[in-house]
Parts: sequence; structure tokens; C-alpha cells
Amino acid sequence: PPPPPPPGVGGLQGGGGGPEALFAPIPAVSAAAGAGDDINAVEDDFSYVRAGRRVRWIVWLVAFGLLVAGGILFGKDIARVFDTVGEVIDESAERLAKKKLGMIYVRSRPTGASVYFSNRKVGTTDMRIARIDPAREYELVLTLEGYQPYSRKVLPSDWSQDQEKMVLQVFCDFTADGLR
Repeated sequence: PPPPPPPGVGGLQGGGGGPEALFAPIPAVSAAAGAGDDINAVEDDFSYVRAGRRVRWIVWLVAFGLLVAGGILFGKDIARVFDTVGEVIDESAERLAKKKLGMIYVRSRPTGASVYFSNRKVGTTDMRIARIDPAREYELVLTLEGYQPYSRKVLPSDWSQDQEKMVLQVFCDFTADGLR
């Protein structure tokens, strides 16, 4: 049998040994070790990786257990909350489906003017802006380099309520106003 390592070699046990003792190799245990040899020395080696895995499994099992217990204890209440939320979403979707939404066609001469709708750039002319709530007020701005900007408020009164399709046509002739 190999002699036991001196104190401080093979780990942090004991004192002394200096910094080189931290990096000294751990003595190997032979496969033909007898019954009297210290075989458990390798098996008892502590590993932070294994300990971390055990802790992670324990945390996951506790979390899973809490979820199952919460589902058992509060299952009916949770189901009632989801039913209520589902009903509210369904009602909102029905109201939105019944509501007539408008559409604005925006054109300009010359084409290529930047289109800003409610302070957000939505594209360039010629274009269509869809799914607009006709009950709200919006601002439409067209800008083209070398020309004065065109601005217009889109009001609820601009929409014809008796039409099946709610459509507005906006045309801006930049050439009629001339250059800046």
C-alpha cells in the first residue's frame, strides 16, 4: 500500500505546505486495493458541482410541490379567475368586432411624402391607414422636402355614419403651394 501523503498535500487539510500544496495531485487509489485500504477516501471527496446539483434538484422539487399544493388548495379560485378573464376578453372582442372601424387613403402630388398619423410615422404616400377608431380625434401630417408641411385634424364628424364602409380620402397637392 502507498504511504499516506504528508500533511498539507492533496488539499487544504492540515497546515503548512505553502501555496504549492493547493495544486499538488491527489494520490490515486489502485484498483487492486485490499479490504484494509482506505477506498472511501476517493468516494468521500466533496464536490461543489455535485452539491450544487443536489441543491438545484431540491429547490425544483420544493417549487413543484408548492405548485401542486397550491393547485389542490386553490384550484377552484384559480379556475374562477381564468374564467372571469376569459369572459372579459370575449366581451371586448365582441364589442370590437361590432364596432365600425375607418380607413384613410392618403395621396399626394408628388408622391413620396412622409405620413405622420398621431405623431407616429406610418409610411409614405400613396398609402392606406386602416383600423382607425372613428370616435377619436387624430392629427395627420404630410411632409416633403422642399415643400411646406401639410397638417390636418381628423375629427369624428369627418366620418359619415350612414356609410357601410367608413373611408376618408386625403389628397395634398404640394405643387399648388409652391416651394418654400
